This record gives sequence, structure tokens and C-alpha cells, in this order.
Amino acid sequence: MEGRIDRSFLAELTEGDEQFMLELLADFVEQAAVLRADALAAVEQRDAESLHRATHALKG
Repeated sequence: MEGRIDRSFLAELTEGDEQFMLELLADFVEQAAVLRADALAAVEQRDAESLHRATHALKG
């Protein structure tokens, strides 16, 4: 599993706009926290389908 951000891809995606990069990363971190909570809740509820959806969305 890769845990790094491809900075050159991110710079290309945002056309080098530093503010947009920061906003994009902040949105990702926020969404990842929600998906992680969803995945943990699915494990507690033994809900394999919801766990699959949350982890698949988190992976991207």
C-alpha cells in the first residue's frame, strides 16, 4: 500500500495553485476521517457490505 502523495501529480492536477492544493488535501483528510468512522461502525455492526463500500471509497 502506498502512503505517499504524488506531489508532481497534485501540482499538475491543481495547475500549481498552492491554495487549491491545500483545500484539496484538507477535503481529502476530512472525507477520509468520515470513511474511517463508517468502516469502524460497519465492523462493529458486522456489516460486510457497508465495510466494503467505506474501504473501497477510502482507497479511491
